[in-house]
Amino acid sequence: MVELKGNANADKLFELLLTRVGHQGDVFGKEYTISEIETLIPYNTSGIIKTESYHYAMTSMFSGQKGRDYFIFSNAILKDKFTELANSGNRNNHAKNTFYGDEKVRINPKYLELPNGLIPYSDVNSVRILPMSGSDPEFTGSSIEEVQKWFINVLPYREYNFKRGLNSEHGTLVLFQYNAHVIASAVLDERIDFESKLGGVYRGAYRFIPSSIAIFDSINSQEMNSIWNCFKGFSQTHKKLDLYNYIDFIKLIANRQIRFAVLDDTEESYQDAIEQTQLDSTVEVNDEPREPVGTSTRGQSERWKRNNITSKKAIVLADYKCEYDESHSSFTSKVTGKNYVEAHHLIPMEFQEQFNRSLDVEANIISLCPLCHKAVHHASLDKIEQIIRDLYQKRKDRLTKCEIEIDYKRLLSYYN
Repeated sequence: MVELKGNANADKLFELLLTRVGHQGDVFGKEYTISEIETLIPYNTSGIIKTESYHYAMTSMFSGQKGRDYFIFSNAILKDKFTELANSGNRNNHAKNTFYGDEKVRINPKYLELPNGLIPYSDVNSVRILPMSGSDPEFTGSSIEEVQKWFINVLPYREYNFKRGLNSEHGTLVLFQYNAHVIASAVLDERIDFESKLGGVYRGAYRFIPSSIAIFDSINSQEMNSIWNCFKGFSQTHKKLDLYNYIDFIKLIANRQIRFAVLDDTEESYQDAIEQTQLDSTVEVNDEPREPVGTSTRGQSERWKRNNITSKKAIVLADYKCEYDESHSSFTSKVTGKNYVEAHHLIPMEFQEQFNRSLDVEANIISLCPLCHKAVHHASLDKIEQIIRDLYQKRKDRLTKCEIEIDYKRLLSYYN
């Protein structure tokens, strides 16, 4: 479960709601009317003194004000309606019941304690179908099972080229259509548009979050229609699907032998995935704030997800050199043909909960030779201080651009 968007009355009301629904069993995907939500957190138990303050907090809780995304609406335009009400000086704080009381919502699953500890794709902002071409040289004559192997063994380490791109943004859940079935899914990280067509064919490429790439027992048209009534069959169009019903899709694939491409989250496998990742040598990075991606659960432990593509970009930008001391060299990698280096998060990912912005950004990822990487974890405190002080001075301005604020003393305490 992720942190709330603030500490205003609206956020406190939502926190109270989570406590109340937590006693109702499995609420993942459960529908509520807006009036039912209010009965769960009535004024007399809210702790808010003034009734008008309570009604305003309720309106704000349903809105997108201050980045709030606590609910998914059956009628998608209502979030904008509530945001307008919350921001209006002449607001009608009772409109939530007068006009919208019977409208249905679901609690955004990213804020729930989810069943089984892990539900795939709890944080999604839109859903699109991406038809795959059977005439693509990479897939010609391939069965569904053969293409699914490509998703597991190849896509986590490279980009997905497109001829005609989706008009989608980071956080879009992409459902891959092949042979009239949905066979795989992944969350879009970024879309890249080429200046000129690659091979005279491809206009651009997608990068997907490697840990989000998954395959499952394929889903046919009838099953898609049972979730999205508006779905009338597969075609070559990039269909946009209603976000409200994606929770039902998640429930379906969670019981369809879902297999993720990146299962082993050990340090060794993470560094190996970075090695295998293929990127253009002309990588460009904009240091800007990003939202944390979320956690993955493996066995009894929970880790914040790390994107091997992001780490590879940081290494390419460093030109495969050790950023503590560029004179350090190790050996030539048999995979890249370059000096072997490893990715290190200057602010360790285990402290992500202490920050509102993602720590898995290029500004926080350092390219280190294996010896320096070992030293920063296992050397004497004097040596660790020497390395961290140097790296902090080199990166503090870039971290600030990403809205990651930290002083040297606090950073060093993470290594003690």
